[in-house]
Amino acid sequence: AVGRPTAAACRALRETIDEWRDGGGWKHRDAADAEARALFAQFVGVDARRVAHVGSTAAAAGIVTRYVRVLRDGGDAAVVVARGDYCSTKFAFTDELAVTREVDELSVDALVAASVPPRG
Repeated sequence: AVGRPTAAACRALRETIDEWRDGGGWKHRDAADAEARALFAQFVGVDARRVAHVGSTAAAAGIVTRYVRVLRDGGDAAVVVARGDYCSTKFAFTDELAVTREVDELSVDALVAASVPPRG
């Protein structure tokens, strides 16, 4: 259990719900999303158009597995998940790739090292 929310958290939640009810608020959320994607893209050294933002890891895995059939049909790529991550993430790939591919599990540090291009 996380305990009782702070007064500030309650105010922020009420403000967000009021904005949602009144049809506003989406513009600053879109701007914050674009800024976060740009900052992450800069951090990993890619164009911001190549960075997606989704609500959860499982949602992202679901989106990716729809396109991972290319791998099953002989495409040249690897499927790697974080060791100890939610089963729903790993099994989304395992089910889709069933027989033809292994789904490798790496530590988070190893995943970062393998996916972030060297700077310089």
